[in-house]
Amino acid sequence: PESVNNKYIDPVSGKIVPPKNSIDAANRDDATMWLRAYNIEKNGLDTLGCFQYGLSLDDLRKMGYTHKPVPQLVLYEAKYDPEGNFTKAKCRICVRGHIYACRPGIHFHQTFAAAPKDASVRLLQALMCGKVDMFRNAFDISQAFPQTKLKPEEMIILEYPRGMDELFDNGEKKYILLVMNLYGSPAANRYFCLARDKWIMEHFNNKKIMPGWTVKQMRYDSCLFRFEGPPNDGLRSITFACIHTDDVDTVSTKLADSLEIMRQFDLKYTVVMCDPRYMLGIRREYHVDKDGTKTVEMTQPDFVKSLVLQFQDKLPKKASAPTPLNFFITRNEVPNPIESKKVLDDGFQSAVGSLLWASRRCFPECSYGVSQMCKVMSHPTYEAMDAAYHMIRYLGDRPDR
Repeated sequence: PESVNNKYIDPVSGKIVPPKNSIDAANRDDATMWLRAYNIEKNGLDTLGCFQYGLSLDDLRKMGYTHKPVPQLVLYEAKYDPEGNFTKAKCRICVRGHIYACRPGIHFHQTFAAAPKDASVRLLQALMCGKVDMFRNAFDISQAFPQTKLKPEEMIILEYPRGMDELFDNGEKKYILLVMNLYGSPAANRYFCLARDKWIMEHFNNKKIMPGWTVKQMRYDSCLFRFEGPPNDGLRSITFACIHTDDVDTVSTKLADSLEIMRQFDLKYTVVMCDPRYMLGIRREYHVDKDGTKTVEMTQPDFVKSLVLQFQDKLPKKASAPTPLNFFITRNEVPNPIESKKVLDDGFQSAVGSLLWASRRCFPECSYGVSQMCKVMSHPTYEAMDAAYHMIRYLGDRPDR
Protein backbone atom coordinates (compact mmCIF):
# COMPACT_ATOMS: atom_id res chain seq x y z
CA PRO A 1 0.00 0.00 0.00
CA GLU A 2 1.12 3.54 -0.79
CA SER A 3 1.73 5.95 2.09
CA VAL A 4 -0.54 8.99 2.08
CA ASN A 5 0.79 12.52 2.58
CA ASN A 6 -1.91 14.51 4.38
CA LYS A 7 -0.61 17.69 2.75
CA TYR A 8 -2.44 16.72 -0.45
CA ILE A 9 -5.77 15.67 1.05
CA ASP A 10 -8.84 17.60 -0.16
CA PRO A 11 -10.51 18.98 2.99
CA VAL A 12 -13.99 18.52 1.48
CA SER A 13 -13.82 15.01 0.03
CA GLY A 14 -11.06 13.70 2.30
CA LYS A 15 -9.31 12.20 -0.74
CA ILE A 16 -5.91 12.75 -2.33
CA VAL A 17 -5.73 15.54 -4.91
CA PRO A 18 -3.65 14.08 -7.79
CA PRO A 19 -0.97 16.09 -9.62
CA LYS A 20 -2.11 18.22 -12.56
CA ASN A 21 0.75 17.05 -14.77
CA SER A 22 4.20 15.43 -14.63
CA ILE A 23 5.93 18.68 -13.68
CA ASP A 24 3.57 19.09 -10.74
CA ALA A 25 4.08 15.42 -9.78
CA ALA A 26 7.87 15.78 -9.77
CA ASN A 27 7.74 18.79 -7.42
CA ARG A 28 5.49 17.24 -4.76
CA ASP A 29 6.61 15.67 -1.50
CA ASP A 30 4.93 12.42 -2.58
CA ALA A 31 6.68 12.45 -5.98
CA THR A 32 8.02 8.90 -5.50
CA MET A 33 4.50 7.47 -5.51
CA TRP A 34 3.53 9.23 -8.73
CA LEU A 35 6.85 8.47 -10.44
CA ARG A 36 6.29 4.79 -9.70
CA ALA A 37 2.83 5.01 -11.28
CA TYR A 38 4.28 6.76 -14.35
CA ASN A 39 7.02 4.16 -14.79
CA ILE A 40 4.51 1.30 -14.56
CA GLU A 41 2.40 2.89 -17.31
CA LYS A 42 5.34 3.88 -19.53
CA ASN A 43 7.13 0.54 -19.24
CA GLY A 44 3.92 -1.31 -20.01
CA LEU A 45 3.32 0.72 -23.18
CA ASP A 46 6.92 0.25 -24.31
CA THR A 47 6.70 -3.50 -23.71
CA LEU A 48 3.62 -3.60 -25.95
CA GLY A 49 5.49 -1.67 -28.67
CA CYS A 50 2.99 1.15 -28.57
CA PHE A 51 5.28 3.89 -29.94
CA GLN A 52 7.87 4.31 -32.67
CA TYR A 53 10.17 6.96 -31.18
CA GLY A 54 12.63 9.51 -32.51
CA LEU A 55 11.15 10.35 -35.92
CA SER A 56 11.50 13.68 -37.68
CA LEU A 57 8.59 15.35 -39.38
CA ASP A 58 10.29 14.74 -42.74
CA ASP A 59 10.55 11.02 -41.95
CA LEU A 60 6.85 10.89 -41.17
CA ARG A 61 5.87 12.82 -44.29
CA LYS A 62 7.84 10.33 -46.43
CA MET A 63 5.92 7.52 -44.70
CA GLY A 64 2.70 9.16 -45.88
CA TYR A 65 1.56 10.83 -42.65
CA THR A 66 0.68 14.43 -43.54
CA HIS A 67 -1.65 15.34 -40.66
CA LYS A 68 -0.85 17.68 -37.79
CA PRO A 69 0.89 16.05 -34.77
CA VAL A 70 -1.35 15.41 -31.76
CA PRO A 71 -0.16 16.31 -28.21
CA GLN A 72 0.03 13.68 -25.48
CA LEU A 73 -1.34 13.98 -21.96
CA VAL A 74 -0.03 12.38 -18.79
CA LEU A 75 -2.89 12.07 -16.32
CA TYR A 76 -2.69 11.07 -12.67
CA GLU A 77 -5.44 9.67 -10.47
CA ALA A 78 -5.78 8.49 -6.88
CA LYS A 79 -7.79 5.26 -6.96
CA TYR A 80 -10.29 4.40 -4.22
CA ASP A 81 -12.45 1.32 -3.69
CA PRO A 82 -16.27 1.58 -3.26
CA GLU A 83 -15.76 1.74 0.51
CA GLY A 84 -13.66 4.91 0.14
CA ASN A 85 -10.28 3.30 0.91
CA PHE A 86 -7.24 4.51 -1.04
CA THR A 87 -5.83 1.67 -3.15
CA LYS A 88 -3.13 3.07 -5.43
CA ALA A 89 -1.75 5.96 -7.45
CA LYS A 90 -2.47 5.53 -11.15
CA CYS A 91 -1.04 7.13 -14.28
CA ARG A 92 -2.42 7.17 -17.81
CA ILE A 93 -0.46 8.28 -20.88
CA CYS A 94 -3.06 9.42 -23.40
CA VAL A 95 -3.69 11.05 -26.72
CA ARG A 96 -5.12 14.56 -26.31
CA GLY A 97 -8.39 13.64 -27.93
CA HIS A 98 -10.39 16.89 -27.89
CA ILE A 99 -11.69 18.30 -31.16
CA TYR A 100 -9.02 21.01 -31.46
CA ALA A 101 -6.19 18.45 -31.43
CA CYS A 102 -7.80 15.31 -32.90
CA ARG A 103 -9.85 16.00 -36.03
CA PRO A 104 -12.59 13.65 -37.28
CA GLY A 105 -11.87 12.43 -40.79
CA ILE A 106 -8.15 13.12 -40.30
CA HIS A 107 -6.97 11.51 -37.05
CA PHE A 108 -9.93 9.13 -36.67
CA HIS A 109 -13.19 8.09 -38.33
CA GLN A 110 -15.90 5.97 -36.67
CA THR A 111 -16.09 6.08 -32.87
CA PHE A 112 -19.14 4.09 -31.73
CA ALA A 113 -18.52 1.29 -29.23
CA ALA A 114 -21.32 -0.51 -27.40
CA ALA A 115 -21.68 -0.38 -23.62
CA PRO A 116 -23.59 -2.95 -21.53
CA LYS A 117 -27.29 -2.24 -21.10
CA ASP A 118 -28.46 -1.35 -17.61
CA ALA A 119 -30.78 -4.36 -17.55
CA SER A 120 -27.92 -6.75 -18.38
CA VAL A 121 -25.87 -5.51 -15.44
CA ARG A 122 -28.75 -6.07 -13.02
CA LEU A 123 -29.93 -9.35 -14.56
CA LEU A 124 -26.45 -10.83 -14.19
CA GLN A 125 -26.68 -10.27 -10.43
CA ALA A 126 -30.30 -11.48 -10.37
CA LEU A 127 -29.09 -14.86 -11.70
CA MET A 128 -27.29 -15.28 -8.38
CA CYS A 129 -30.68 -15.35 -6.66
CA GLY A 130 -32.18 -18.25 -8.64
CA LYS A 131 -32.65 -21.90 -7.66
CA VAL A 132 -29.46 -22.98 -9.43
CA ASP A 133 -26.28 -22.16 -7.51
CA MET A 134 -24.16 -19.68 -9.49
CA PHE A 135 -20.61 -18.43 -9.00
CA ARG A 136 -19.33 -14.91 -9.59
CA ASN A 137 -15.96 -13.88 -10.92
CA ALA A 138 -14.53 -10.57 -12.12
CA PHE A 139 -11.29 -9.48 -13.73
CA ASP A 140 -9.73 -6.48 -15.39
CA ILE A 141 -7.71 -6.50 -18.63
CA SER A 142 -4.42 -4.70 -17.99
CA GLN A 143 -3.61 -1.83 -20.36
CA ALA A 144 -6.34 -3.03 -22.68
CA PHE A 145 -6.41 -0.42 -25.44
CA PRO A 146 -2.68 -0.55 -26.32
CA GLN A 147 -2.96 -4.28 -26.97
CA THR A 148 -4.77 -3.59 -30.25
CA LYS A 149 -2.55 -2.91 -33.25
CA LEU A 150 -3.59 -0.06 -35.51
CA LYS A 151 -3.81 -0.34 -39.27
CA PRO A 152 -1.26 1.87 -41.09
CA GLU A 153 -3.99 4.33 -42.06
CA GLU A 154 -5.09 4.59 -38.40
CA MET A 155 -1.65 5.45 -37.02
CA ILE A 156 -1.12 9.08 -35.99
CA ILE A 157 1.79 11.39 -35.24
CA LEU A 158 2.24 12.29 -31.56
CA GLU A 159 4.24 14.97 -29.84
CA TYR A 160 6.28 14.02 -26.79
CA PRO A 161 4.51 14.77 -23.47
CA ARG A 162 4.91 18.29 -22.14
CA GLY A 163 8.27 18.77 -20.44
CA MET A 164 9.69 15.59 -22.01
CA ASP A 165 10.51 16.91 -25.50
CA GLU A 166 13.46 15.40 -27.33
CA LEU A 167 15.55 17.15 -30.03
CA PHE A 168 17.91 16.09 -32.79
CA ASP A 169 21.46 17.50 -32.78
CA ASN A 170 20.34 20.24 -35.20
CA GLY A 171 17.64 21.40 -32.77
CA GLU A 172 14.74 19.85 -34.71
CA LYS A 173 11.96 18.31 -32.62
CA LYS A 174 11.52 14.57 -32.48
CA TYR A 175 8.09 13.02 -32.91
CA ILE A 176 6.43 9.67 -32.19
CA LEU A 177 4.34 7.44 -34.45
CA LEU A 178 1.48 5.75 -32.57
CA VAL A 179 1.58 2.11 -33.66
CA MET A 180 -0.85 0.59 -31.15
CA ASN A 181 -4.20 1.83 -29.92
CA LEU A 182 -4.02 4.35 -27.04
CA TYR A 183 -6.29 5.91 -24.45
CA GLY A 184 -7.66 9.35 -25.25
CA SER A 185 -8.25 8.83 -28.94
CA PRO A 186 -11.98 9.18 -29.75
CA ALA A 187 -11.79 5.89 -31.66
CA ALA A 188 -9.73 3.96 -29.07
CA ASN A 189 -12.67 2.23 -27.41
CA ARG A 190 -14.09 1.15 -30.76
CA TYR A 191 -10.78 -0.28 -32.00
CA PHE A 192 -10.32 -2.36 -28.85
CA CYS A 193 -13.90 -3.61 -28.57
CA LEU A 194 -13.99 -4.77 -32.20
CA ALA A 195 -10.70 -6.65 -31.76
CA ARG A 196 -11.79 -8.09 -28.39
CA ASP A 197 -15.14 -9.39 -29.69
CA LYS A 198 -13.50 -10.88 -32.80
CA TRP A 199 -11.00 -12.77 -30.63
CA ILE A 200 -13.69 -14.05 -28.24
CA MET A 201 -15.87 -15.42 -31.03
CA GLU A 202 -12.99 -17.03 -32.91
CA HIS A 203 -11.05 -18.38 -29.93
CA PHE A 204 -13.84 -19.97 -27.87
CA ASN A 205 -15.54 -21.45 -30.95
CA ASN A 206 -12.30 -23.01 -32.21
CA LYS A 207 -12.65 -26.76 -31.59
CA LYS A 208 -8.89 -27.36 -31.85
CA ILE A 209 -7.89 -24.66 -29.35
CA MET A 210 -10.93 -24.91 -27.03
CA PRO A 211 -12.44 -28.42 -27.50
CA GLY A 212 -15.99 -28.63 -26.19
CA TRP A 213 -16.38 -24.87 -25.77
CA THR A 214 -18.82 -22.56 -27.55
CA VAL A 215 -19.73 -18.91 -27.16
CA LYS A 216 -22.54 -16.71 -28.47
CA GLN A 217 -22.81 -12.93 -28.50
CA MET A 218 -26.27 -11.88 -27.36
CA ARG A 219 -28.56 -10.04 -29.79
CA TYR A 220 -30.17 -7.88 -27.13
CA ASP A 221 -26.83 -6.72 -25.76
CA SER A 222 -23.63 -7.08 -27.79
CA CYS A 223 -21.57 -6.71 -24.59
CA LEU A 224 -23.14 -9.85 -23.12
CA PHE A 225 -21.69 -13.27 -24.01
CA ARG A 226 -22.97 -16.79 -23.27
CA PHE A 227 -20.23 -19.41 -22.89
CA GLU A 228 -20.87 -23.14 -22.71
CA GLY A 229 -18.15 -25.35 -21.25
CA PRO A 230 -17.18 -28.93 -22.20
CA PRO A 231 -19.81 -31.63 -21.40
CA ASN A 232 -19.51 -33.33 -18.03
CA ASP A 233 -21.83 -36.32 -17.49
CA GLY A 234 -23.94 -35.01 -20.34
CA LEU A 235 -24.28 -31.54 -18.79
CA ARG A 236 -22.58 -28.34 -19.93
CA SER A 237 -21.82 -25.36 -17.74
CA ILE A 238 -23.19 -21.96 -18.70
CA THR A 239 -21.29 -18.75 -18.05
CA PHE A 240 -22.61 -15.28 -18.79
CA ALA A 241 -20.00 -12.52 -19.19
CA CYS A 242 -20.95 -8.85 -19.22
CA ILE A 243 -17.98 -6.85 -20.52
CA HIS A 244 -17.52 -3.15 -19.76
CA THR A 245 -14.73 -2.50 -22.31
CA ASP A 246 -11.88 -3.99 -20.24
CA ASP A 247 -13.76 -4.99 -17.06
CA VAL A 248 -15.23 -8.49 -17.28
CA ASP A 249 -18.03 -9.56 -14.95
CA THR A 250 -19.08 -13.22 -15.04
CA VAL A 251 -21.72 -15.45 -13.46
CA SER A 252 -21.36 -19.20 -14.01
CA THR A 253 -22.91 -22.53 -13.08
CA LYS A 254 -19.37 -23.93 -12.68
CA LEU A 255 -16.61 -21.94 -11.03
CA ALA A 256 -13.81 -23.92 -12.72
CA ASP A 257 -15.11 -22.99 -16.18
CA SER A 258 -15.43 -19.34 -15.16
CA LEU A 259 -11.80 -19.42 -14.07
CA GLU A 260 -10.81 -21.10 -17.34
CA ILE A 261 -12.39 -18.23 -19.29
CA MET A 262 -10.35 -15.81 -17.20
CA ARG A 263 -7.19 -17.87 -17.84
CA GLN A 264 -7.72 -17.65 -21.59
CA PHE A 265 -8.15 -13.88 -21.37
CA ASP A 266 -4.95 -13.76 -19.32
CA LEU A 267 -3.02 -15.68 -21.98
CA LYS A 268 -4.27 -13.25 -24.62
CA TYR A 269 -4.17 -9.92 -22.77
CA THR A 270 -2.91 -10.30 -19.17
CA VAL A 271 -5.60 -9.74 -16.57
CA VAL A 272 -5.92 -8.89 -12.88
CA MET A 273 -8.42 -10.89 -10.84
CA CYS A 274 -10.81 -8.62 -8.91
CA ASP A 275 -13.13 -8.98 -5.95
CA PRO A 276 -16.53 -9.90 -7.51
CA ARG A 277 -18.27 -7.89 -4.79
CA TYR A 278 -17.18 -4.74 -6.60
CA MET A 279 -17.50 -3.61 -10.20
CA LEU A 280 -16.94 -0.06 -11.47
CA GLY A 281 -17.58 1.48 -8.08
CA ILE A 282 -20.67 -0.62 -7.37
CA ARG A 283 -20.79 -2.75 -4.23
CA ARG A 284 -22.76 -6.00 -4.82
CA GLU A 285 -23.30 -7.85 -1.54
CA TYR A 286 -24.59 -11.43 -1.90
CA HIS A 287 -26.59 -12.86 1.02
CA VAL A 288 -28.25 -16.20 1.73
CA ASP A 289 -30.80 -16.09 4.56
CA LYS A 290 -31.45 -18.93 7.00
CA ASP A 291 -34.49 -19.99 4.96
CA GLY A 292 -32.37 -20.19 1.79
CA THR A 293 -33.56 -16.93 0.27
CA LYS A 294 -30.83 -15.37 -1.88
CA THR A 295 -30.40 -11.63 -2.41
CA VAL A 296 -27.87 -9.30 -4.03
CA GLU A 297 -27.82 -5.71 -2.82
CA MET A 298 -26.21 -3.13 -5.12
CA THR A 299 -25.05 0.15 -3.57
CA GLN A 300 -22.66 3.05 -4.32
CA PRO A 301 -21.80 4.40 -0.86
CA ASP A 302 -18.51 6.16 -1.59
CA PHE A 303 -19.72 7.57 -4.91
CA VAL A 304 -22.82 9.07 -3.30
CA LYS A 305 -20.84 10.46 -0.36
CA SER A 306 -18.31 12.16 -2.68
CA LEU A 307 -21.11 13.64 -4.80
CA VAL A 308 -22.88 15.08 -1.74
CA LEU A 309 -19.64 16.59 -0.43
CA GLN A 310 -18.99 18.24 -3.81
CA PHE A 311 -22.24 20.24 -3.62
CA GLN A 312 -23.02 20.12 0.10
CA ASP A 313 -23.40 23.89 0.61
CA LYS A 314 -26.14 24.13 -2.04
CA LEU A 315 -28.31 21.12 -1.29
CA PRO A 316 -31.81 21.31 0.22
CA LYS A 317 -32.31 19.92 3.71
CA LYS A 318 -34.40 16.96 2.56
CA ALA A 319 -35.79 15.28 -0.55
CA SER A 320 -38.48 12.60 -0.29
CA ALA A 321 -38.59 11.93 -4.05
CA PRO A 322 -35.98 11.97 -6.85
CA THR A 323 -37.34 15.22 -8.35
CA PRO A 324 -39.32 18.22 -7.14
CA LEU A 325 -43.11 18.00 -7.48
CA ASN A 326 -44.39 18.36 -11.10
CA PHE A 327 -40.85 18.65 -12.44
CA PHE A 328 -40.74 18.96 -16.24
CA ILE A 329 -38.33 20.79 -18.53
CA THR A 330 -39.14 21.98 -22.03
CA ARG A 331 -36.72 23.19 -24.68
CA ASN A 332 -39.32 25.44 -26.33
CA GLU A 333 -38.03 28.45 -24.40
CA VAL A 334 -34.42 29.57 -24.86
CA PRO A 335 -32.94 30.45 -21.44
CA ASN A 336 -31.08 33.65 -20.69
CA PRO A 337 -27.41 33.18 -21.74
CA ILE A 338 -26.22 34.81 -18.51
CA GLU A 339 -28.35 32.37 -16.49
CA SER A 340 -27.02 29.37 -18.44
CA LYS A 341 -23.40 30.46 -17.96
CA LYS A 342 -23.91 30.85 -14.22
CA VAL A 343 -25.47 27.38 -13.95
CA LEU A 344 -22.68 25.82 -16.04
CA ASP A 345 -20.05 27.52 -13.88
CA ASP A 346 -21.74 26.04 -10.80
CA GLY A 347 -20.99 22.53 -12.11
CA PHE A 348 -24.29 21.53 -13.72
CA GLN A 349 -22.76 19.19 -16.29
CA SER A 350 -20.58 17.47 -13.71
CA ALA A 351 -23.59 16.99 -11.40
CA VAL A 352 -25.82 15.57 -14.14
CA GLY A 353 -23.06 13.27 -15.39
CA SER A 354 -22.72 11.83 -11.89
CA LEU A 355 -26.49 11.51 -11.49
CA LEU A 356 -26.70 9.72 -14.84
CA TRP A 357 -24.21 7.10 -13.61
CA ALA A 358 -26.15 6.63 -10.36
CA SER A 359 -29.46 6.25 -12.20
CA ARG A 360 -28.00 3.63 -14.53
CA ARG A 361 -26.73 1.48 -11.68
CA CYS A 362 -28.39 1.65 -8.25
CA PHE A 363 -31.09 4.34 -8.54
CA PRO A 364 -33.28 3.55 -11.58
CA GLU A 365 -36.09 5.69 -10.15
CA CYS A 366 -33.94 8.73 -10.98
CA SER A 367 -33.94 7.99 -14.72
CA TYR A 368 -36.87 10.27 -15.56
CA GLY A 369 -35.44 13.26 -13.72
CA VAL A 370 -31.99 12.80 -15.23
CA SER A 371 -33.46 12.55 -18.73
CA GLN A 372 -35.16 15.90 -18.17
CA MET A 373 -31.91 17.52 -17.06
CA CYS A 374 -30.04 16.05 -20.03
CA LYS A 375 -32.34 17.99 -22.37
CA VAL A 376 -30.59 21.21 -21.38
CA MET A 377 -26.98 20.14 -20.82
CA SER A 378 -25.56 22.96 -22.98
CA HIS A 379 -27.99 25.69 -21.91
CA PRO A 380 -29.35 24.83 -18.43
CA THR A 381 -31.64 26.91 -16.26
CA TYR A 382 -31.84 27.62 -12.53
CA GLU A 383 -34.78 25.19 -12.44
CA ALA A 384 -32.60 22.40 -13.83
CA MET A 385 -29.79 23.16 -11.38
CA ASP A 386 -32.21 23.13 -8.44
CA ALA A 387 -33.54 19.77 -9.63
CA ALA A 388 -29.98 18.40 -9.73
CA TYR A 389 -29.37 19.60 -6.16
CA HIS A 390 -32.67 18.01 -5.11
CA MET A 391 -31.70 14.65 -6.62
CA ILE A 392 -28.25 14.72 -5.03
CA ARG A 393 -29.88 15.25 -1.63
CA TYR A 394 -32.22 12.34 -2.41
CA LEU A 395 -29.22 10.08 -3.05
CA GLY A 396 -27.40 11.43 -0.02
CA ASP A 397 -30.27 10.39 2.25
CA ARG A 398 -30.03 6.85 0.85
CA PRO A 399 -26.28 6.10 0.39
CA ASP A 400 -26.58 2.45 1.38
CA ARG A 401 -29.79 1.67 -0.44
